[in-house]
Amino acid sequence: MENIFELMEKMEEERKVAENADSQKLEQITIPDGETNIADGVFSYHGNLKQVNMPNSLTSIGNRAFLGCINLTQINIPEGVSSIGSQTFFLCKGLKEITIPSSVTSIADNAFSRCNSLEKIIMSKDSKLTSIGVMAFSDCSNLRQINIPESVTSIADRAFSGCINLKKINISKSLVQSIGEDNIHEKLGLDLSVKISVYENELNSDKKDVFDKLNGEKNSAGVFDKINNEKNEKEKPPQTKEPR
Repeated sequence: MENIFELMEKMEEERKVAENADSQKLEQITIPDGETNIADGVFSYHGNLKQVNMPNSLTSIGNRAFLGCINLTQINIPEGVSSIGSQTFFLCKGLKEITIPSSVTSIADNAFSRCNSLEKIIMSKDSKLTSIGVMAFSDCSNLRQINIPESVTSIADRAFSGCINLKKINISKSLVQSIGEDNIHEKLGLDLSVKISVYENELNSDKKDVFDKLNGEKNSAGVFDKINNEKNEKEKPPQTKEPR
């Protein structure tokens, strides 16, 4: 028996499909140069849409802009976009790869939820991303690994819940500290088998509070990677032979 929320979701989907019936034949959309915003829900449930070309003038993508575009397989988010709205790509089941430009500062709630085919999320090292919303990447069942930029200061609850094939997350030391190492799997909605690696370039021998635990008991349980073993081996002083 469906609960009221599931029923409301189904009714909304049916309404959108009927409302956009004349648009169902669209397979490709090119947003005109000069446009700065894609409005809320403007292309939602365009079931045949496969490709969207966005102009470099774009700065924001609204809530539910491409919700339910189940055959969307190719989209280029241009550098200059600063925000991706709530449920923007929700139920875009055909997306296999997405590149988040460095200019994006926030990814809202459920932005990429239920993108079942999504295997790869590319974020640059110079990313300005600071926040990832509630269930932003939930139920991306083919996602296997993700690198969370060091610029991210907050990840909301269950951001990766239902990502059943996710094996590894790379994350910053400061984010681990703010969430708390004992709570991080529960907070992000992760299975305990998911490995969490802390970025090596943040290691500081004078600040070992968190890393003593991350590289010790957690690693022995196979949850966290021993990310600085190789570094430590290189830094070991050469052994000298004792005189006979």
